[in-house]
Amino acid sequence: MELKIIQINDKINQLINLILPFFEYRDLLTTAQVNKSFNSKVKLDNRNPIKSFSSESFTSSKSLVIEYLKQNLVKRQLETLFLQFIDIKDDDLDLLNQQSKLISLSLNACHSLSTNKINSISLVSLKKLELYWMPQLKSLDFLFKAHSLIEINLSGVVSLSERSYEVMIECTSTALKTLNLTRNQSVNNKIMKLIAAKFINLEYLNLYALTKLDTSFLSCLGEELRFLDLCGNQFLVDSHIESLKGSKLTYLNLVNF
Repeated sequence: MELKIIQINDKINQLINLILPFFEYRDLLTTAQVNKSFNSKVKLDNRNPIKSFSSESFTSSKSLVIEYLKQNLVKRQLETLFLQFIDIKDDDLDLLNQQSKLISLSLNACHSLSTNKINSISLVSLKKLELYWMPQLKSLDFLFKAHSLIEINLSGVVSLSERSYEVMIECTSTALKTLNLTRNQSVNNKIMKLIAAKFINLEYLNLYALTKLDTSFLSCLGEELRFLDLCGNQFLVDSHIESLKGSKLTYLNLVNF
């Protein structure tokens, strides 16, 4: 029996050698096995500095993500950080406090993170911010520190107030090109007119499932818009849609639920 276990482990280790660093079969492995194999194969040094990190390589294993970040962020500066569907808490990301060169930050569905923790991260250089499905967030005050954003994803951040969106509009540069407000019912016509007036370079605007949004703001949208999703809107008006004639739109979704 002992011999059989060793043979199975040998086969698993052979698989690891083939699939690192993607871990397609990582669910077969113990944390210790993965850590040992991962470190031996892709341990970083100063000649190969880390610039990007994605938790997708770890299948939502919080312990692996934290361990890897702790090992490889010391004296290194990240440009891209992608965390998704991981139960990371505020204290787990204290190691990001010294990161000052982040360009892209994704904290999608990290439901245990607070607004205060995001506010403690340096956002000065940030150009892309994704906070998909973060219903616990009730404020966007951390955007006072982010003036270079060109892409914001707030899809499913459903607890924000009208004031939060006013903060976003006030803090964000006119260079913004992508904005996703999917399912955020507190977005109203007043907010949309402010968005349209300021963000004249907007190319992508997702308003999916904003069922009660007055669409009179459509005539105010900038000329650069290519993508517009109004799926589920119950108050579409023909004259508002007709105001989009002559635009550069290549995608327009008007499907009603």
